[in-house]
Parts: sequence; structure tokens; C-alpha cells
Amino acid sequence: MTSEDQQPVAVDTAAAEKPQSPKIFADIASSFTYASYQNAIPVLRGIGVENRSDRQADALRLELSSTPAFLRPKTWTIDRIVPGDHLPLGDRKVELDAGYLAGLNEAERGEITLRLVAGSEVLDEHRHAVRLLARDEWGGVADMAQLLPAFVMPNDPAVSSLLRKAAERLAAHGHPSGLDGYQSQDPKRAFMLAAAIYSAIASMGLHYAEPPASFESRGQKIRRPGTIAEEALATCLDTTLLFAAALEAAGLHPVILMFDGHAAAGVWLTKRTFGNAIETDQMEVRKALASRELIVFETTGVTHRPAMTMEAAQRARPAPRRRRSVRLRRRHRRASRAQRRHHASGLA
Repeated sequence: MTSEDQQPVAVDTAAAEKPQSPKIFADIASSFTYASYQNAIPVLRGIGVENRSDRQADALRLELSSTPAFLRPKTWTIDRIVPGDHLPLGDRKVELDAGYLAGLNEAERGEITLRLVAGSEVLDEHRHAVRLLARDEWGGVADMAQLLPAFVMPNDPAVSSLLRKAAERLAAHGHPSGLDGYQSQDPKRAFMLAAAIYSAIASMGLHYAEPPASFESRGQKIRRPGTIAEEALATCLDTTLLFAAALEAAGLHPVILMFDGHAAAGVWLTKRTFGNAIETDQMEVRKALASRELIVFETTGVTHRPAMTMEAAQRARPAPRRRRSVRLRRRHRRASRAQRRHHASGLA
């Protein structure tokens, strides 16, 4: 064959790069705990199928399963998807196995598998590694900021004991012993209630426990109020959640502030909260502090010997760097109702 006989060959590289079958797209939560089930946190934030091939696909099944079996398997049927179509699926409800998650005492690794099938042929498959946390474990701000309120337990019996002590301290100083929240509409009275609760927790003789590294982003196991009272040990997050539980039980709106490697508590002296469930605008926090409607204090001051006073704990609060504010909402309190019926009101 001579060079004259050879014909040029055109290669359509765009066509060659086109996928030959539809593909899955999905946005899946990376951590799960029993509180995820109790508060109906979605497993799937988004899921669907797209067809960037030049062929129509018919009678597809999208199958979801997990290892271990911490969620119920689910199958979606897709009748047809034409070339160029991007098809989000509206039914994203996936049921977690409450019994499995409630029985976890230690964290485990898990995997969610998505498989797109046509007949007996697997067209696409995705495997997503996830963390399965212990029942009493919080997953950190990155994954579970909205679930931290589930670990505030104002109905724990140990909190009732603290409130009795707080009422006794109020009476001993000649003040009304009622834990009446904002009924007086007097910020001084709200501060007095908070100070009495601080004094009651300081009297527990708690010892400081070092939290895991980067707990604010990766999470940690949480001690219940009763466990703190029994062990007399607490991390900064444990003491912060204990204060939040007691303040809410007294009818006040507690606040939790998350920093790099630390947590602190606060309380509104007037009946209000932040506008957002998770407040990341530091200016909103600064304005509330400047108005004296919100006070913030160092909770580990109660582990010092002698314990810090409430005023000293306020002065010792962390500097306002990389602060994240979260307001507790009732819908994220169901987990600890199952643990010890609770109801949380404010997290910042």
C-alpha cells in the first residue's frame, strides 16, 4: 500500500472519553450515632443518576446496602434515563437500625455501597467509608454540630441534685430560692441563678480530664451528668454540657462556644437566643457580649483547687478566635430523651 492509498483517520476524542453507561452521584453523611437516628438526621443529602453517554438506559435499579448492617437496604427503580439527563432522586429516606446503633459501646468503621444495575449487569458502584460512633459519642463540629444539643440532659437525676444545691445557696444568701428562669425579666436575677448553679457545680469537687486531640472537630465520648457526679472527672466539653443542662433546667437559655481544642459555656441574661441554630459569625457573639445580654465563662474553673469564682471564670474565658456558635433546637434533643428524657434550649 502506497502513501497515496492511506486515508487520514479522524478520532473524536470527546466521544471516546464519554462514559458508556449511566453513573451514580451521591452526597452521604460521614458519621452516624444513635442520636442520628433519634433526630432523623438524613443519611443521604443528595443522590441520583446521570447519563453522559450517548445511549438511553432502561429498567435500572439503584441499590443501597451497608456493612455492617447499620441501615436498612433500599432500592430505587429508574424506568428510563436518556442521554445527557441528570436525574436527582426525591426519595432520600433511608432508615438507620436503631438497635444496632444503640448497642455500640465503641466506634466502628462502616461502609455504604451504592450499586447501579441493569438486569444482571453492574453499571456503576460506589463505596463510601463512614464512622459508626458509640451511643455516648459525639462526632465533632465538622460532622455533627447540629447534634451536640442531644447530649445536653437537663432531666438527668444528677442535674436535679445540682438544682437543689443551687436553690439552697440562694436561700442561704437571703434570696428567693425559686429557679424561675426569666420570669422576673431582670438580668440581675438571671445572673444570680447562673451564679448559684456555678457554685453548686463547683462544690462537686470535679477533677479535670484531658480531652482527645482535636475533639472539637473529630468529637469525643460524652460523660452524662450522673457519670460526672459518680466519677468526679470531666473534660472541658463534659463540664460545658453539664452547665448547659443545669442552666436549661433552671429555665435559662444556655450557650456553648466551640474553639480550637476547647469549649466554654455561657448564658443569656435576657430571654433570647441567636438567630441561627449554628452561628458562625463572630460579630454576633461579640455584640451579644458587649450588650451584656450574654455572659460566657470558663467551665473548667470548677476543677481548680480552690475552684474559680464565677467572676474569675468570666475573665478566664477563651479569646474569641475561630468561635462557632450554635443555638439548640428542640428537634435535636430526642436522643437523650431515650437516654434520660431531656430537652435542650441553647447552644452557641
